[in-house]
Amino acid sequence: VLRRCASCRILLSTQQHMTGSADGQFKVVQYALEGLAPPHAARLFLSRTQRAIRWCELQPHPELLAGVGDPNAPIRLGGERDQQVLALVARHPAVAAQRGSPRGLVELAAHVTPALVSLADLPVTTSHQAFAKIGSGPETA
Repeated sequence: VLRRCASCRILLSTQQHMTGSADGQFKVVQYALEGLAPPHAARLFLSRTQRAIRWCELQPHPELLAGVGDPNAPIRLGGERDQQVLALVARHPAVAAQRGSPRGLVELAAHVTPALVSLADLPVTTSHQAFAKIGSGPETA
């Protein structure tokens, strides 16, 4: 394809450093992709959870919580507090541990189901093994 169409560009992504360039016919350029910015990471996480996040799960500043009323009320975006909410979600240890990785955020959000009592029960890791332990009950030795 590249030999026949010089204007064609192909973007490939790997998790490892690439070497070689097909005997010099093609140029391999290393370009590191950054994670999502914290507000965008928080928005992605919130959009992919299977249940609403409650205010009490984020441990907001008392002034912010005073304006909410019920700490068990679900968080809803679309109001004047959006930036504060996104900042709180982005600072949550489990969300911050994903470092903006869309894949990690989506996988983490998939574990926020009605069966998960609190966000505090989420592992602060990007390891797939940690997710297997969620909801599995007490470990047996």
